[in-house]
Amino acid sequence: MKIAILGATGKTGGHATKHALAQGHTVRALARDPSKLSEKDPLLEVIQGDATNVADCARLVEGCDAVFAAVGPQGMGTTTVRQDIARAVTAAMKQAGVKKLVWLSAFGVGENLAQARRTSWFATLFMKTLLKKTYVDAAAAEAVLRASGLDVVLARPPRLTDGPSSRALVAIPESDKVPRLTCTREDVAKWMLDAAATTSFDRQAVTIC
Repeated sequence: MKIAILGATGKTGGHATKHALAQGHTVRALARDPSKLSEKDPLLEVIQGDATNVADCARLVEGCDAVFAAVGPQGMGTTTVRQDIARAVTAAMKQAGVKKLVWLSAFGVGENLAQARRTSWFATLFMKTLLKKTYVDAAAAEAVLRASGLDVVLARPPRLTDGPSSRALVAIPESDKVPRLTCTREDVAKWMLDAAATTSFDRQAVTIC
């Protein structure tokens, strides 16, 4: 499979790049500063560009089978970065005829706040206060993606940590409480790569843990 990666210089995207290459996939990554991507492999192509620019996203996704996106703002202030990237990449994918996109969202975004309330009042309070501004952007991005008509998978994990891979993540039904409030970025990257290779979660928002 040929996978386009947005956010390859970030922590989750970095894990995705490493594991995709280890699985024998061809990877094309977009980066503002390619020198920040330490991974080196004959199967890896790095192109310089801006993920909010349709033309740059078009160069990224051309000829790819799926797109992996783990992007977000620096900090917790008001932002439109996720929705701007969502608009650019979906436009580029439509132009290129690429249908599959696996997008890193977050636990508690949009209507998923109800599941967060059932799971933990403290976590919900954190989402509605400190994370409020970034969650507005995350929900707007989800709306753009759902309206795109593409085969989008919205991955919604709880708080991400930098620990080593510890378990295979599973989908948690919306009606259930989430069994834990953290999971590793590496485990999330692995789940998202698996989701890129199957149709099981297409056009769904999936709580994972």
